Amino acid sequence: MSNPPKSGGSAGKELLVPADARLARRRFARLVETTDPINVTEVALAIAQEERPQLELARCRENLRELVDSYQEIRLETGPVSARDEARLLCRFLAEEQGYMGNEEEYYDPDNSYLDQVLERRMGIPISLALVYLHVGRGVGLNIQGIGFPGHFLVAVVVDDGRELIDPFTGRLVTDSGLQQLLDRLQQPAVELAERFTQPISGREFVMRVLNNLRAIYQQQADYPRLLACCDRILLLEPHNTHELLQRVTVYQRLNHNALALTELTRLRASATNPAFRLRLEQMMLEMDADQGPIH
Repeated sequence: MSNPPKSGGSAGKELLVPADARLARRRFARLVETTDPINVTEVALAIAQEERPQLELARCRENLRELVDSYQEIRLETGPVSARDEARLLCRFLAEEQGYMGNEEEYYDPDNSYLDQVLERRMGIPISLALVYLHVGRGVGLNIQGIGFPGHFLVAVVVDDGRELIDPFTGRLVTDSGLQQLLDRLQQPAVELAERFTQPISGREFVMRVLNNLRAIYQQQADYPRLLACCDRILLLEPHNTHELLQRVTVYQRLNHNALALTELTRLRASATNPAFRLRLEQMMLEMDADQGPIH
């Protein structure tokens, strides 16, 4: 099938975003329009501000700045020289001294994915905690990377030829055997550890993973307005994502926005070159027409 036309951004769709959240959505759109490296911290703050429009961004930025400044002072005193030294010191600072740890009791609480709440409560899930590690590490000039390990986000600290992995959820370093144990716990059936699992990901991939986590939670909760917001933001990242466009059609229907759903399907059909896919879209459109009942 061919790429569908770009989606998102129309005036009609923006009306579905609460008025006090539209500024944050526009900030998100501007931030992700840039090429990599995306400023993942600012993107995360835009996502948080859309959820809580009264959020004081200046306060969040100040909290992050204080973390960076405090850690810089510790590094100057300690003088770490190896990747292991750097990784251990960063874990000690953020996990032990500052108290940033995983929220084991309420892992699927959506607030674990919002940076403002992570900073306030000092708890989160692996990827949101990783963002704090990345921001602090980069703030002091470290070569620190986000690692998209399957089901559990990690952080890598690189110094010269040395490389150490951190699990931000526990605030500990991860060995090769620990990686295999983590993989065995998360993947069923068992999967053999592969080098690709510990490769760094781009800022765009990072944001996509954050949004996919939120989407999964809101889908489970049947929170369709927030699920729609996740679909919209994903499509600002990947306008040609056909799977996500169809997901948004389904959410439109759940919210009784059938005109928008039909418009989306019509655009997809116009650009589809795969006969089977076009037939599927036409069937969906027919079903929507049938659901509307006869016109009087």
